Amino acid sequence: MRYKWLLLAFLLMFAHSPVTLSQENAKKIKLTRHEKKVNYRLRRLAKAAKRDEARNKSLMKRGKPPRRVRQTPDEKRRKKKCRASFRKEDATTMNYFAKTMFIKATPSSLLDFHGFNLPVGVEYRFSKSMAASFEIGIPMPYRSTEGKQIKSDLKMRLDLRQYFSMRCNNRLFLGLEVFMRHQYFTQDHGYYETGYYSYSYTYAEVHKFSAGAGLMIGSSLKLSKSIYLEGYAGMGFRYLENRFTKVFGLNKNGENDGNLFADEDNVEGTSARPYFPLGIKISYLISSKKGK
Repeated sequence: MRYKWLLLAFLLMFAHSPVTLSQENAKKIKLTRHEKKVNYRLRRLAKAAKRDEARNKSLMKRGKPPRRVRQTPDEKRRKKKCRASFRKEDATTMNYFAKTMFIKATPSSLLDFHGFNLPVGVEYRFSKSMAASFEIGIPMPYRSTEGKQIKSDLKMRLDLRQYFSMRCNNRLFLGLEVFMRHQYFTQDHGYYETGYYSYSYTYAEVHKFSAGAGLMIGSSLKLSKSIYLEGYAGMGFRYLENRFTKVFGLNKNGENDGNLFADEDNVEGTSARPYFPLGIKISYLISSKKGK
């Protein structure tokens, strides 16, 4: 009886094993056929790209313009990977996508020699390529070695941007910005210029107002899932007005060569000056919503 059960178990195992092996073999054969097709297509593309390069070399030797070269397999893989990254960005509502909001700060503004001011603002991307941002400056304690002490410092800035796709995780942008800034500060033992005359004083209170506009170009680089780094530069013009009040110990020094290249804190009255925006911003993604 015991041998009968062993024989029956052996027959059942033998009956089921060919079916399992045949299914696994079918999967392996199917996978191998797919790989063969892919490799065959890649070899054809590589040969076609080499033929195109050889044809263009012969055309250029004969003084004729070259034709378009077909993409090599490596280029096709690289572009496909880049497009997949952009699709992933859209699917996860990241940077390159409509209706996205960022908090931004400009740490490079702390290098301003006329007063420390940290602009903080919000950028809203209302389409895949257009954005607008508004910033307001947070004044920092400032007292220079030359006797300047800032009492109040108000700064506001607005810009509009057009974004362009460069490569994965990096976008170029062109922007138009307008800004205004008002400072109220005191100055000990300074001077100011008005017209072609220079005056010195022992103490003065100054109201400084400036406003202007400029064009800028920059790049937005994705550092992590929610953090982006921006660098920009540009040029424009600005209007400057200084009013000196409560001036004590005023003395006339004499004539000068004009106030075009004088320090902007030491020019009384109004003037127009060139403006060169340059800075680095850090952005943090706070909300996003896929546009239609």
